[in-house]
Amino acid sequence: MRLLALSALLVGVLSGCGGQPQTTPTTAAVTEPPEAGPELATAAIDLATSSGAYPDRNYVVELADERATQRCVRAAGLTWSGFVYRPPPGSDEDRALNVAGRRRDGYGLADAGRGSAGERPRASGGARLDEALFGRSHKVAQLRVPGAGEVGYPVEGCTARAHAVVFGDVTTWARVTFLPSGINMTLARTVAADPRLQAPLREWGRCMAQHGLRYENPKELRKHLVSQKVDRKREIAIAIQDADCNRAAGLARTELDLRRAAARALPADQRAELAGLASALDEGVRRARAVLGDPQVDAALSPAHDGTRPPA
Repeated sequence: MRLLALSALLVGVLSGCGGQPQTTPTTAAVTEPPEAGPELATAAIDLATSSGAYPDRNYVVELADERATQRCVRAAGLTWSGFVYRPPPGSDEDRALNVAGRRRDGYGLADAGRGSAGERPRASGGARLDEALFGRSHKVAQLRVPGAGEVGYPVEGCTARAHAVVFGDVTTWARVTFLPSGINMTLARTVAADPRLQAPLREWGRCMAQHGLRYENPKELRKHLVSQKVDRKREIAIAIQDADCNRAAGLARTELDLRRAAARALPADQRAELAGLASALDEGVRRARAVLGDPQVDAALSPAHDGTRPPA
């Protein structure tokens, strides 16, 4: 559920650096000093840009969420096995390029909708499982994400109960999960129009052209691969070459540096909101570690608990 909603939010933003900006390039949004208000701590910038320490911290949260969901479903006499993506090790650039993943899956175009190992989550129970996960009425709440529209999320069933166990209540989970993604989309659009990205983008293009791959940007490249239905072996070879040229040009590094700078210059109200979300994530990580380290969490996952707030 979370992955589907995030995919809808991030389509077109995470498909590659560059692209044709929609407005006249300007550096104003990146270089102007921020309005008065709280200076963003590193953890909040990490959260807004999905970089730094955030991927590893988020992995702990999602692993605990999955574990709690499994326990809840098991209590209903059913089985369910989700999939939690573990970020690759290394620097932010290493993670953005994910060369090991490219060597195995290319861009993942051939296995869209599957896990990184090409396996679907295992489940049993059909309609009963669906009810256990999302509640009998499938009640959904809506969260407006600036710059991305509205996202629906379940407030009943095992998924909601698990979110509440980790974050205290399902609404906090939704805000920490989706609002930073919307901010990250805004930052990415701002950076795509920044002239400082053009030099590494041109260098990436020159590098790719030396290998017979003539594209203006990574987004155009992937779009071409989808439309041409390139075979898996060719997709992997192109993905690896793309990563090599990206690293040589410093494209991913430059894009992230600009995006983190843009986060520091966000309006004061957004910086304040991010600071609050970062604090909520801190609490979520603390709870997640307790879930992973302590098997005695089943009382919070009983069918009588609706997931909107933790049990007394």
